[in-house]
Amino acid sequence: MGIVNLTDNSFLERSRMAGKSIDEVIERVAGMAECGAEYIDVGACSTAPGVAQVSAEVELSRLEKVLPPLMDAFPHLKFSVDTYRPEVVAALAKYGKAFIVNDVKTADLSSDMVALTASLGFEYIAMDSSSDPYSFFEVFAERAAKAGLDSWILDPGFGFGKSVEQNWEVLEKLPALRDFGRPVLAALSHKRMIFMPLGLTPATCSLQSVQAELRCVELGADIIRTHDLNLHSHR
Repeated sequence: MGIVNLTDNSFLERSRMAGKSIDEVIERVAGMAECGAEYIDVGACSTAPGVAQVSAEVELSRLEKVLPPLMDAFPHLKFSVDTYRPEVVAALAKYGKAFIVNDVKTADLSSDMVALTASLGFEYIAMDSSSDPYSFFEVFAERAAKAGLDSWILDPGFGFGKSVEQNWEVLEKLPALRDFGRPVLAALSHKRMIFMPLGLTPATCSLQSVQAELRCVELGADIIRTHDLNLHSHR
């Protein structure tokens, strides 16, 4: 899963595409496709912890500028939208595309995102933001069933609600998450759990980030959300 951040404040500077032309965005995605991307995760409002949020109107305007031309240019790719706002997801239904909703606020029980996603026939990425993903997904599986959500992907939520040590514990326990019979997504690219213990920065830990991602694959992850598709394609 390649990453397109239509933002100017995502935590990894080189992933920011704010202010880029649609041709530049298409060129970036073409490079990802050449490296083997099957999914493209498009984010128009940074969901990194502690980062300032833009309004729903700004988020949606960014998405509406790039999604139609991207879908036309890459009909074979699956597109996920990294958002926690139901109104943004509802607005995307007009495109008639089977989007994946990548919701970092899955734990927010006041949100109707799960039911909305089910009603639109979209797929859903359920992300845990606790230190105990297994227990979280036991509860979420019941919630999804009640909402009629048949297609969902499990994301243990590296970097959300966990210490560095807890992130690594969750990583090593990935095999247990196979019990749910759902695809497992690992999204730990360039996150604090990678660079901080080594005294590096988000910009200088590409090799270590990919090594951790490959460990996730060994432990059963089905999808790797990464900034480093080029390194994976040449491993």
